[in-house]
Parts: sequence; C-alpha cells; structure tokens
Amino acid sequence: MKDGFVLGLTGKSGAGKNLAAAFLEKSGWIHFDTDKEAHRVLDGACKEAAQLFGREILTESGKADRTRLGRIVFSSPEKMKQLESLLYPHIEEPIIRAVRANPDEKFVINGANLTGSDPLCRLCDAVLIVRAPFWLRLLRSARRDRRPLFSLLKRFRYQKRFSVQEFFPQADIYTVSNITTKTRFEKKLKRLIEKRILGNERNSKRK
Repeated sequence: MKDGFVLGLTGKSGAGKNLAAAFLEKSGWIHFDTDKEAHRVLDGACKEAAQLFGREILTESGKADRTRLGRIVFSSPEKMKQLESLLYPHIEEPIIRAVRANPDEKFVINGANLTGSDPLCRLCDAVLIVRAPFWLRLLRSARRDRRPLFSLLKRFRYQKRFSVQEFFPQADIYTVSNITTKTRFEKKLKRLIEKRILGNERNSKRK
C-alpha cells in the first residue's frame, strides 16, 4: 500500500487556492498547477484552438489571446468542454505518470476547473476547497488580474456552477476559508492538513 497522498486543491477565482498550494509546496508537497499548465499547452495548440473558437482568439503574432478566449468559454459550458478536451490530455499524462512513479510522495493537484478532468479526479485521495466571500474574491481578482470588471463577473458567473461532490465520489472533501491574513490562513491550513486530512488517511491505513 502506498504511503503517499494526492490532494486535489480547488476553489473559485480569488479564493486563495494558489496561496494554499504555495504553502504546501514549501512544506514538501509536489505541486502541479493545472491552470498554469493549461496556459503552456494552449501556447502550443493555438492553431487547433483557432479552429474550434475562431481566428479572433489569436493575436497578431498568432498566439492565443486568453482574454478573448475566456469571453467565449466562460459564457458557454459547451465551449469550455471543447477547450478542456483540447488541453487536458496533455496536462493529465505527466501528472499521472509522476504520481504512479512516486507512490510515497505527497502531491497537490491545483486547478480552478479540476473537475474538468476525470482522470485527475480519480487520482485524488481527498479534495480541499478554498472559500472566500464574493466581494473579497472580486477585490483580490481585480488586483491580481487587472481585467475589466465585466470580464471578471463573467468568469464568476460561470463558476456559480462549481460543484465537486459528484466528481470525487471516492475522495473525502474538506473546505477551508481564506478571509483573514496570510499567516492566519496558513496556520489554519496546517492544522487541517495534519490533523484531519492526513490524519484521517493514516487512521484509515491502520484499519
């Protein structure tokens, strides 16, 4: 039986999942950022993306404009699924290979739309959802992304559909709120990881 652990980490825009991922990475977890990987894969699949969504998503240099693409996919679940089908096979394979090759390591798979990948969902022993109030998430996203308000609101409306329970039937699901300082959030996260998430897994392995 493996001694490692695979944690799925997700949450709506501005909730603080990247802050949680950075803390876990500093604590020795191997971190896979599926959102960042999606950007990398998209850069190499610009032509295929243009065939699916139109050449208007391309910049003058032929690269994908993620803002333009976001306007399309965040307004249509069907379009989002098309994008996921294009990108996720290239994201999933190296993650699955790494987890299987290192059964004693602790992994965190981080992504706002982690539920778009069934193979990654099935890898997870537990899922952690980072939460924060709407107004705080909007403020954080505005500061971080520097995008027009209507663009952020479109993304937020899409994420109203966010639900993980049906995608992780085999995994324990936990939540953590991120509404105070970074230091307090990290302390709360450390307690949750050590006492509940990993603690429950260790107890289940003893039985």
